[in-house]
Amino acid sequence: MSATLNQVVNDFFKAVSVKDDVVLGRKLLRLQTFGVERAFLYLHRHPGEASVLFDHQHESDLFGMLKERLNENVRAFIKQADEHDDDQTVALAEQQAFVVQGVLGLISAWVQDGMKENAVAMTDDLHQLLKHEDQHMAVIQYFNTEKINDHS
Repeated sequence: MSATLNQVVNDFFKAVSVKDDVVLGRKLLRLQTFGVERAFLYLHRHPGEASVLFDHQHESDLFGMLKERLNENVRAFIKQADEHDDDQTVALAEQQAFVVQGVLGLISAWVQDGMKENAVAMTDDLHQLLKHEDQHMAVIQYFNTEKINDHS
């Protein structure tokens, strides 16, 4: 069973991964990011997987695996951050905890509500939450809110 659960999580992250140019401090890097719109589209197209990945209790093995994988990916992402970036207003570990919980919480609420909003609207909402101009958090850049053209 564990191999099957692992495959569901792997399929999800494969579908949402995006290589992107990211500015971290004074560094311009080409890094793996999380395509937010891709995630909403994937979950909308795979409602069975969506309901299992984001179940009501948030305590399922699959949700735990999903959360841990997202945290691993964000940790790998922020290791690339410029250690001399003095513009950080919040410590990277705190950013990670807040943003990962928030992103997973928003996606989970959307799934539990029947995925009524479309992927573009949800991506816009998450973009507004993540890109608030009063904060500077490197972790936010891991969640790529760029639009994609292929919605087939």
